[in-house]
Amino acid sequence: MKKIFIIPVLFLALLNVMQAQTIRQLLHHGKKSFEAENFEAAVYFYNKAIQINETPPVAWKLAEAARMNRSYLLAEKWYRFVADREIKRYPLSSFWLASVQKSLGSYQKAQLNYRKYFNANIKNKDYYTEKARHEITSCENALFLTFDPVETPFKRLDSTFNSPYSEFQIADFSDTLKYITTLRPESLQDSLTYFSKIKSYHKTDSIFIVNTLDNNINIPDKNISSFTFITGTQKIIFAACNRKPGKFQCQLYQSEMISQQWQPPVLLPENINIQGASTTNPCFAKTPKGNFLLFVSDRTGGLGKLDLWYSPVDSSGMYGEPVNFGKSINSIDNECCPFYDDETQTMYFSSEWFDNLGGTDIFSAQGNFEQMKYPQNLGSPLNSSSYDVFYNISSDRRYAYFSSNRTFDKTASTAGCCNDLFQITLPKPRQDSVPDIKLEKKLKQKTVELIPISLFFHNDEPNPKTWDTTTNLNYAATAENYLALRRDYKKMWSQNLKDDEEDKALIDIENFFIDSVEKNFNKLVKFTQLMEQLLTAGQNIEITIKGFASPLNSNSYNINLSKRRTQSLVNFFREYKNGIFIPFLNRTDKGGTTLTIKCQAFGEEMVVKGVSDNLNDLRNSVYSPAAARERKIAVIAVTFTKSVTGN
Repeated sequence: MKKIFIIPVLFLALLNVMQAQTIRQLLHHGKKSFEAENFEAAVYFYNKAIQINETPPVAWKLAEAARMNRSYLLAEKWYRFVADREIKRYPLSSFWLASVQKSLGSYQKAQLNYRKYFNANIKNKDYYTEKARHEITSCENALFLTFDPVETPFKRLDSTFNSPYSEFQIADFSDTLKYITTLRPESLQDSLTYFSKIKSYHKTDSIFIVNTLDNNINIPDKNISSFTFITGTQKIIFAACNRKPGKFQCQLYQSEMISQQWQPPVLLPENINIQGASTTNPCFAKTPKGNFLLFVSDRTGGLGKLDLWYSPVDSSGMYGEPVNFGKSINSIDNECCPFYDDETQTMYFSSEWFDNLGGTDIFSAQGNFEQMKYPQNLGSPLNSSSYDVFYNISSDRRYAYFSSNRTFDKTASTAGCCNDLFQITLPKPRQDSVPDIKLEKKLKQKTVELIPISLFFHNDEPNPKTWDTTTNLNYAATAENYLALRRDYKKMWSQNLKDDEEDKALIDIENFFIDSVEKNFNKLVKFTQLMEQLLTAGQNIEITIKGFASPLNSNSYNINLSKRRTQSLVNFFREYKNGIFIPFLNRTDKGGTTLTIKCQAFGEEMVVKGVSDNLNDLRNSVYSPAAARERKIAVIAVTFTKSVTGN
């Protein structure tokens, strides 16, 4: 009987040894594949491993490989598995779970997990905590964008231009001439190792003839990521890149066509191609202030990863010192793919930040480069939860184009692997002054839905310790200064508290800044953008603003303080887009359209009972969420009437 019992035991022991060896081999191959950035192979090996050993360490490796392979459904499954079992060992599991859920368009789930991560790591000051804080609001706004789709028609280009591989950027000069960057093999011999190149498409007898530009442009063994033409199609600036672990290292070159031949490329000067940094995505822009080269770089002096920069170009073609577009355009994440439309003085670019739907979204911003603010999302479904990049407009202005790795089957194993080109049919300019009643009705409805908009202030701001009833400050500046005090509020409100009580106090403050200050400022920007469209369409607008103050001073002082606060919002409107509203506010618009602002100021009589007015207890009278919520103004009403003369 003992022998019969021993045989199964030995068999099980041998089986365990064999499985352990198999696991080690699979994990080894998975690691090697991941390090080589062959994420599809890494997913394969880790998937085999987890079928034998379903544990958090293996699940984490599989989730990471699946995310990098853009297999988001698989990544979501295993990030959730890890987060439910070993969140302390893998604290980023809830962050990446939220990230892949956003990429799947599951915005409510993503918001919950971003908030979960943020609350658990609220004392940290790193990228992940700041990103999670931002995404709490961004996911909510993304959901609203999907509820309000844009009606601009667009389509995926056919196989003449798209392939089973990737196409990124298109320059459309006419019905018979286009240039495209594409990553596809040129031949069977090139099927394993191939590079992105620029190809020209010339139409002859209703057929496009495709040619790969010569080696002066498509430099051997380099990826040509992007390009811009300077004058017609005779001068080109392009980015040539080397693939390095985790990134592309790119530099900008310039070439000129002489006698139908591209000349040897010239590397742009060191102030553009700064040593040790990647420089890519060139765009030559002609503006009322002169010519500029826009580009993307991860050089020092930026705000995050890849930033947008601009360099003035003089009449001799010399490049001035590059300037960062600043935090109104750049973020702690990636910005890329600038395109400047000189006819409307609008810059388009892609960003992983702001209110986006996932991946990178395409945004527009108007004005002088040094004053561009408040990027506007082009909307859903033009933007998606995937990577949407390289927006540009054809030379005849009939079409716009962009590239996206979106897929209509998120369960496919190759979902999100490759980019295709999409074409947008642009609306023809209206030849008459007949208003678009349907559009105006929709814009008015969207504007009213944003009401009320509550805008918050630090104690006694703006212009503290004065009886003045007016201010020169703009609400955007006061909000920025207020947000910069977030750490002071957290420190004061959590002082002398420990453990769970301290964490709760920190979360209370953060929730106030996220859900009240930032959220309402974003509403103000959207409200203002909608007002611009309606005023341009000839709609008279009247808005009513009410001011409040916390009870730390006399009622008469607080009434004057409320007036200063409402004036800061008036200043915001007056200074928006270099004063675009001033003719409407001053009643000098040629079409007779007006913007009227009615202000109501209140002192402490409107304050919720129980808010501290003790100057010796600043923790409760200034830094408590309850007191902070009372220091505000609110846009409480908006009404519309059609201009008598119309526009």
